[in-house]
Amino acid sequence: MARYEFDGIDQLMAQLDADANSVMERAERGLYRGGEILADALREEAAATFKEPTGELAGKVKADRTIKRTVSSRSIEVYARGTYKGKRGSARRAATVAFVVEYGRRNDMSANPWNRRANEKTGDAIGEAIHEEMFGK
Repeated sequence: MARYEFDGIDQLMAQLDADANSVMERAERGLYRGGEILADALREEAAATFKEPTGELAGKVKADRTIKRTVSSRSIEVYARGTYKGKRGSARRAATVAFVVEYGRRNDMSANPWNRRANEKTGDAIGEAIHEEMFGK
């Protein structure tokens, strides 16, 4: 009967675990940077899009500071948070107002895809930010 022996497996496993944790930390820093880039672009697009900008909706756009984790992925959300009063004065969820502006309403308001335009403008910059965090410049 053959016998195989390997010395140092514990150190190797510890090093592999440390490397995996380091990669995830860098990826999460990249997510934060990408989220801030997208939030800035959304604020700029909101200011350029709305007919009579009060700046209220643009000021509500923020990147989440909590990472959503699944087994195989990580993500953060970037959207308008809080309440929005606007010109009407009645409080509504800022996320709902942003959604209606993006997709419009059935008859009285056409879609104005400000969110989509900001996403398209920042795709490369977000990818570069994540790449820099993962691999350096």
